Amino acid sequence: MIQLSRNPKTWLTIFIIGGLCGALCDQIHVQGQVLWYAIPALAGQAWWVAPLFGGASLLMYVAASLWAPYAERLSPAAVSNGEIARQFLWFVAMYALSAGMQQKPLWLCVLYAVLLVRRMLRRRDIAAQLVNAAGLAVGGTAFEMALTSTGAFSYRAPDVLGVPMWLPGLYLHGAPLAMAVVRRIRQTERNM
Repeated sequence: MIQLSRNPKTWLTIFIIGGLCGALCDQIHVQGQVLWYAIPALAGQAWWVAPLFGGASLLMYVAASLWAPYAERLSPAAVSNGEIARQFLWFVAMYALSAGMQQKPLWLCVLYAVLLVRRMLRRRDIAAQLVNAAGLAVGGTAFEMALTSTGAFSYRAPDVLGVPMWLPGLYLHGAPLAMAVVRRIRQTERNM
């Protein structure tokens, strides 16, 4: 059974921090000319970008919570602030990599795959991480395909149904951050 926080402050914190961090990461794509918004409001982004990332963060919290108990059984060590920071830096680096290599999408896909193998190779919770990552990659990419079909924003070099072929790889690399945050929330709330 999935265990989610009963604390409204936790949900609000996920929404706000996820929205702000997501919008800031999205700025890498806006400034790197990876994508553009039909009606930009602030720094090239639409007004709804931060709330959308906030909502997406809540969905990722729920999705990663499905696999967190399994990950905890496989790797019971506590998740530190340092681990969350490390996973966040990996995710930001993958965003920057997508902006820098957008003209070489096949090479970016290969690099994302190699780096994911490197990141997962020695993890004790690899099975939980990969199942969570696959779910986020499929769900996130499908959502962006639907959103680009509305014309609200567009990728400058889409390959498949309005999105670049490397987009699932970006979600794959965001999944370890989502899992670390969920596990940290679970630890904190168990100790309260």
